[in-house]
Amino acid sequence: MVGLQSEIDRWTTAFGTLPDDLQGDYLPCAARLQATMPAAAPAVVNHGDYRVGNTLCLDGHVTAVIDWEIWSVGDPRIDTSWMLYFTDEAQHPGAPTTAPSGMPTANELLDAYRSEGGATLDDLHWFHALTRYKEAAATGLLLKRARKRGDDLPPSMARMLPALPRLLAEAHELLDQA
Repeated sequence: MVGLQSEIDRWTTAFGTLPDDLQGDYLPCAARLQATMPAAAPAVVNHGDYRVGNTLCLDGHVTAVIDWEIWSVGDPRIDTSWMLYFTDEAQHPGAPTTAPSGMPTANELLDAYRSEGGATLDDLHWFHALTRYKEAAATGLLLKRARKRGDDLPPSMARMLPALPRLLAEAHELLDQA
C-alpha cells in the first residue's frame, strides 16, 4: 500500500534528481502537502496516470487501460484528481489548444464516478495540489531524460518547460483553498 506520505515522497525524490532549473521551489510545496495531508480513504488499485490518453476505446467505450508503470494500491482520490486534471477546464499546460476536446467536464466525470459508487471525494483540493506537484516532478523527469539524449522537445513538452514553476504555484493556491 502506498500511503499519501509515500506518494509525496515519491515525487519529492524525483524532484531531487532534477537539474536546478527544473526543480523550482519544490521543498516548500512538499512541506505544505505533508503538513495538510488529509486522512486516507480505503485503498484501491490506482493506475498512476489515469487519463483518456492511456485508454483504448472502440465504439465510444473504453476497452482497455494501458501504461501501468506507476501503478500502486492507495487512495482513490489520487487517480480521480489526476483524471480531472486532463479535462478542458483544468487547462493543462501541455494541451495543444484551448478549443474544446470533447472530454467530459470535471463535474460530469465526478457525477459519473459517484453514480458508479466511487469512494468519497473529501479534500479534493488537497489532491488537486498533489496532482500539480506530481505533474511538475514527472514532467521534469521527462525533460531531464530528453536533454540527456539530446532530443528535440516535442511541442507539448516545450509548452511544459515554463509551466513547471506555475504548477508548484498552483499547488500552493489549491492548498490555500483546502
